[in-house]
Amino acid sequence: SKGDIKMPDTNTTKIEILSIHTLTYRYRCSFQTYYGLFQYLVQNRNCIFTKHKHKKCEKYTTRTLHPLGFNRIEFIDCMIPDRDYHEYKIKFTINPRILTGQTSQPRTHIIAKEQLSQLPDILDTAIHDLCSPYKEQLTDGKFQRIDYCCNLWFIEQELAEEYMRLLRKALIPYPFELEKILSNSQHRYIPEPNAITITCKSYQLSIYLKLNQLLDEITRQENGIIPSEHVSEIENATGQIRIELREYRSQLRINKKKIHCGNDEALLLNGSNTHPYTTLCKRLESMYGTGDFWLYDDARDIIKESDYKPRIKKELLEILKVVNAPKSGLDISKNGFDYTYLKSHMRYFNELDLSPITISQKSFKRCGENFFPNPRKYISGETAELLRTSDI
Repeated sequence: SKGDIKMPDTNTTKIEILSIHTLTYRYRCSFQTYYGLFQYLVQNRNCIFTKHKHKKCEKYTTRTLHPLGFNRIEFIDCMIPDRDYHEYKIKFTINPRILTGQTSQPRTHIIAKEQLSQLPDILDTAIHDLCSPYKEQLTDGKFQRIDYCCNLWFIEQELAEEYMRLLRKALIPYPFELEKILSNSQHRYIPEPNAITITCKSYQLSIYLKLNQLLDEITRQENGIIPSEHVSEIENATGQIRIELREYRSQLRINKKKIHCGNDEALLLNGSNTHPYTTLCKRLESMYGTGDFWLYDDARDIIKESDYKPRIKKELLEILKVVNAPKSGLDISKNGFDYTYLKSHMRYFNELDLSPITISQKSFKRCGENFFPNPRKYISGETAELLRTSDI
């Protein structure tokens, strides 16, 4: 049972574990449980639901219990085509930090890694307490999505913004797609201005400036007025970059097989699953290589002074020039290189401990930094240069 979870192996270092920002847990149930629990939450917990209809599904959503850590509770009634019967599901989207009773700064902080070992029990208890008359009927829950997460706080917001400019120039690895948003002024889809998000069928990786995301969210909700309870969150989000790995059910299933946990889904939560960390490292390497970001002139000198054959040097210098032209980057849709060609040349850059993405003169004038570490070096704890703090 969930109560018998072993503590993580001592050979798993704290760094190889990512903490959890949000999770979605789903139960399938009978109509009696579905309808009964719905009525119970409305009458006994004062939940207010909104109704959505999508094709053959009806969905009722409540955010009333957000202060308790239940960001959203969804009741989903789907008509299964061809088979003419209904499927009933109840979905809980949860913030683990609030669930463990830490209600301060829920937007900028996540649950401490040390608390993950107790999280499965806390989650179990919270759902059972909330749904007490129906707790026996809620069995065999499954995680639909877990957002693993870490945060870097740079000394200044300006440094975080410059770092984000570099990160947005990533190589988009196949078969991932770059998320875009509709620009009202340009009337077309453009990459996110303060973030980079790439998606495949089984997971999504998003790296973003927390301050900008928070201000957007608050101004949307509060009509441009910042309420006093958000002031400390905004101060804390200054200089913050969040790295979030959102794993969907298919990826979680792969993790379960790798950690040999049978039907015990709790092992995905309790701080013993190192696979999200491995996935994150692998993905960051495919986007940026393993080398650091230097000034363009310094990067050029590093290549010129290397021991590579003249042909390789020429090719690397050409890549460097094209990738760092205005509005360019490692994304092949911007630079015109062949994906395989670029990918095969990344190993030369990696051997030089150099990223093909460089710091522009403009950026150098703005922030005075001629060097930024590779993001992988931050998340592996190898360096904390330019950081105020982190929760790595």
